[in-house]
Amino acid sequence: MRRGLIVLIVMVLLGVACGTPAQGGPVAESPEVTCANADLTVVVGSNGQRILEDQPDGTKGLLSLFKEKTGLTVCAYLMEASEAVELKASLLSKAPADFLSGQPMAFMFDSNLFADGLNEQAFVGNSVVGVWLKESSVNRLGLQKGTPLSMAQYANLMETGQLKIVTAPAYVSTPALMMFFQTLSSFYGPYNQLSIDQVQNQEAIDYGKRIYDHYVRSETSSSAAIDMVLNDTQGLFDGVVGYESSFLGKGGINAGRGEPFVFFYFDPSVISTVTLGRLQLEGTTYLEAYKLFSQFVSSEEGQIYISGTGVRPQKDVVDLSTDLYKPEWGLTLSPAVTYAAPPTYSVASLAMDIYRDYYKRAKVVKVLIDVSPSTFQLPQMTVVVDTPEGPKEETVWRIQAMDMALQKITSPDWLSANKLTPGQNDVFEYYFFSTETSQLVTSSTGSNTTVARDRLHYFMGPSTGNWDSNRFGMTTINELNGFMSGGTAIFDASGIMLSSIESDFDPQKDYYIVILTDGEDTSSTIRGSDFYDQWNAFAGKTNVTVIGIAFGTEGASIDAEFTARFGGHTYHGNNDAELIEAFEQIIGR
Repeated sequence: MRRGLIVLIVMVLLGVACGTPAQGGPVAESPEVTCANADLTVVVGSNGQRILEDQPDGTKGLLSLFKEKTGLTVCAYLMEASEAVELKASLLSKAPADFLSGQPMAFMFDSNLFADGLNEQAFVGNSVVGVWLKESSVNRLGLQKGTPLSMAQYANLMETGQLKIVTAPAYVSTPALMMFFQTLSSFYGPYNQLSIDQVQNQEAIDYGKRIYDHYVRSETSSSAAIDMVLNDTQGLFDGVVGYESSFLGKGGINAGRGEPFVFFYFDPSVISTVTLGRLQLEGTTYLEAYKLFSQFVSSEEGQIYISGTGVRPQKDVVDLSTDLYKPEWGLTLSPAVTYAAPPTYSVASLAMDIYRDYYKRAKVVKVLIDVSPSTFQLPQMTVVVDTPEGPKEETVWRIQAMDMALQKITSPDWLSANKLTPGQNDVFEYYFFSTETSQLVTSSTGSNTTVARDRLHYFMGPSTGNWDSNRFGMTTINELNGFMSGGTAIFDASGIMLSSIESDFDPQKDYYIVILTDGEDTSSTIRGSDFYDQWNAFAGKTNVTVIGIAFGTEGASIDAEFTARFGGHTYHGNNDAELIEAFEQIIGR
């Protein structure tokens, strides 16, 4: 394994984010334990090491507690900083996807690389989040520079429409997520005392919505939100929500671009997230160890330990030094950092599910399902099936593997278990394609996916055992206006979906064309390049992403290079890990 490709994310890794130079090499739980013979290796920075390993006072760390419970040994591998840029680029592009092949490695870091190809389990730490207001808005409202706003004051300004604040969508890595808890705390009190019942209270939800209605969401990241405010020449916005570090240093918001901004922070400072994730963790034994460790980290015992240990504030841009604050920015002292136990993971997760729709743009997902004859002809393919005795390999037709995958992604239980809750206004439409493209087979809105699941299984099932191609053919002819299985016209079907998007386009929505196929286009009247030209000529193309899910092949016509041109990726549908990745890209967290 190349050393340069193991050294993880250091500009955003927990250890370097905290300004502590890391020394490379394994930091074992005890002298006789090495990463070579551990059941799982977790790549960490100094903060991750602090959480996982035994404390100087003798308090057992998460690794020791986990071993006591399971008998499994996890090694914390502390990474050095020198090759972070190369590795981050590798993760973003997924180009050297095999560099971890055969290595039982996972990663624990702050959440700045959310959605960059890792299957993630997020939990909470601490950070400094606040709102940066234009100086003109501060003067208009009669606010005092250097005096922290209480959350109640800020919430009142938002609820009454006196402020128009830009924030990124509330994904795990953005400070917008942190504002969920601030809003709830202004309604109930300290956010670390929130309960599930309070989070679910309709009065709190309505209160939160009245505030969130006055937020303006950027299309992507916190950087995009900052740019919207900096480039605001018409006075539309008063400020932006962000981490403190986003606004300091040479590239910060007060680096001479536009009018000065004043930073208002809240006390106690709100939580940030830390992520446990993996990338191509191969082997049943490693996967099982990772699953058990992930569950332990997010358990009540693990959460209590993490909250008590504390994660130091991020310092991924600059150190938190009083010298960095200029009086004209409104602060003469470094903001107070209050270590407070955040909500338990279960409460935080539920709050995210409830409030996420006020931040996330509605999505329209058009799913194209290949039902050409090759999907029910030899060779068959092997899939892993969950049984009461554990995972088991089974040989099925490729159309059965697609049915199995569709049964999962339309199952409320499977979606919930994997934290893949569709937004309340997200629409999924399902179409069959072969030489021709069928009429709409079924659809779902929000979390009401059961009808779509049953309808698809009615046509495509059973998922295992004997499968009757004659029954399938007669059913589609009779119920889908004469639709018949023939060739494989991937690009024709994709073009039809894009045309339907163009005819009913809403710039406030995101659109996805998801292609489930077992192989290569054989009968389209257009080429892949023609479909790309159609997409590229569409004014709303940045709202349209193409994703491929391949079954039993590498998806020759929808390989990763092809889908990347449309901002998407190609996954393999015969395992849960890549299905989860695919739908994380589609519906986010």
